[in-house]
Parts: sequence; C-alpha cells; structure tokens
Amino acid sequence: MPNVEIHGLSRESGEAMYSQAERLLRGAPFADEVVISIMGDVVRDLKGYQKPFLRIFSADEAEAHQVMSLLKPLDLRYEPRISFVGEPMIMTGAQRADAMRSSANNIGLDSTGQ
Repeated sequence: MPNVEIHGLSRESGEAMYSQAERLLRGAPFADEVVISIMGDVVRDLKGYQKPFLRIFSADEAEAHQVMSLLKPLDLRYEPRISFVGEPMIMTGAQRADAMRSSANNIGLDSTGQ
C-alpha cells in the first residue's frame, strides 16, 4: 500500500496538492491501495525558505518508484522510504541521501529530487 505524505504546506495548499496527486495516481494499478496524508507541518531550511516535499512509503520498491514518477508533475522534492512489513527500516542520513540520489536517477530527477 503506497502512502504519500505531503509535508510543508498549509492545510488549504495541502488539499489542493492532494487533489492533484489523486488525479495523477488514479490510473495506477495500485490506485485502490494508495493513501495520501496531508501533514500540515512547517518545513523550512536554515535561511527560512519553505521547502515542501513528498515522503513516499511503500513495501514495494518498484511501486515507490512508479509513484514518484507519476507525481513528478507536482514539482516537489521526494523522500522515498521503502519499508517491509515486519522488518523495520532505520536509515542514517547518508543512507537516506544515497536512496534519494538512486531514486532520483531512476526517474530522471537531479540529486535534490527536482
């Protein structure tokens, strides 16, 4: 079950992003299993600039990459998390950066997920 979390947007902007994500994912083979969460949190860099992003969870790596590819038109950074039932996955910062670079390369994004 793919889970897409929308981070760093207001509730109103998050709802608009939800609608766009729903439209983009509607035809996917796993569409009936997708969960989209609007987190409503504040995400800023050290200079105070807002940095909204999507966090994508899935137990299936290929499915996670497909979700990222389908959501590419949203023009947000991605943080992929591949997790398996019964096997908790804890990633260090370096492992997360490697996973993001690998995922970005697999769907044609640069190393920042853009």
